[in-house]
Amino acid sequence: MNHQRQQDGPDPDFFPEDLSSEEEERLREVWALAADAEPGGEVTSVDTEQALSQFQETLDTGEEAPSSSPPHKESEQSREHGSSGRASRPRKKKRSRWRATRWAAAALVLIAAGAVLAYWWQQPVVRAASQGEQLSFTLPDGSKVQLNSGSALRYDRSFGDARVLFLKGEAFFEVDSDERPFLVRTHNAKVRALGTAFNVQARPDAPSAGTQVTLVEGTVEVGSREAGAKTVQMRPGETRRVQGREARLSEPLAVTVKEATAWRRGDLIVKNRPLESLLPEVERRFAVELAVRPDSLRQQRISLALRQPSSAEAVVRDVALVLGLQYRETAGGFTLHE
Repeated sequence: MNHQRQQDGPDPDFFPEDLSSEEEERLREVWALAADAEPGGEVTSVDTEQALSQFQETLDTGEEAPSSSPPHKESEQSREHGSSGRASRPRKKKRSRWRATRWAAAALVLIAAGAVLAYWWQQPVVRAASQGEQLSFTLPDGSKVQLNSGSALRYDRSFGDARVLFLKGEAFFEVDSDERPFLVRTHNAKVRALGTAFNVQARPDAPSAGTQVTLVEGTVEVGSREAGAKTVQMRPGETRRVQGREARLSEPLAVTVKEATAWRRGDLIVKNRPLESLLPEVERRFAVELAVRPDSLRQQRISLALRQPSSAEAVVRDVALVLGLQYRETAGGFTLHE
């Protein structure tokens, strides 16, 4: 993955005024190498402690790092005037200590920056769509995702041997072809795909507490998320459900692609479903609270097809009309009643 560099080098004020041109050039080379490095493995506390130890030794001795070049011989003049040479050493030693301190400080800054970058890189990405909104974005591999309202998706910043994502809610995936498997995991199921388009609905707090998969094109395998569980290869236009916490795999359901993906167009389509399965969908889409009195009305089945309803009241009004109910507005939404 390409990383856009935010700046070509350190600010000119970063360097002390008395730094030689050779030392400044060496420090710029170190900076450039650090900027070009790919975020890698974890930087441990041992690395930092070692750098601190070396830093402390430098301060204690006042010497720079050992050089690979042989030491220079003393000049005849230095030997003849030893007292003069000794008198000049404290200033040289002081400057040497100051340079070593700057180098050690610069090294610690780079180590700390690397540790922060490595920690950030290892943290997963979480994308979420709040109630009343949808979210579309592109994954690191180029695949496209559309999240329905009240949904969240978690994945690594850089996919490894497999592209693994964890979904709570509902999302539509358009997967780029890649040798690496594309895996979507939910609370009770897993979906494996290679270059395909499919919809996954997984809401563990819903009455069915299952995962529903609708294949639009390509091929996917679906089954329980348990290791070694049986999987079934789906065909385009097919919908299957991994049911309940027992993760039982259903036979193909009478759910069309148009119905399963209606939310992407802003439509609302339900066919012979219990009212209680429709209400949470309306609540998430319009960020309202819906109640039913008496509670037994939740089991009434309903079929409804609305093209881009503009408000929660528009949906509630049509539901009441179809089921022969009344409704009233409340502080946070609406209540359906007999």
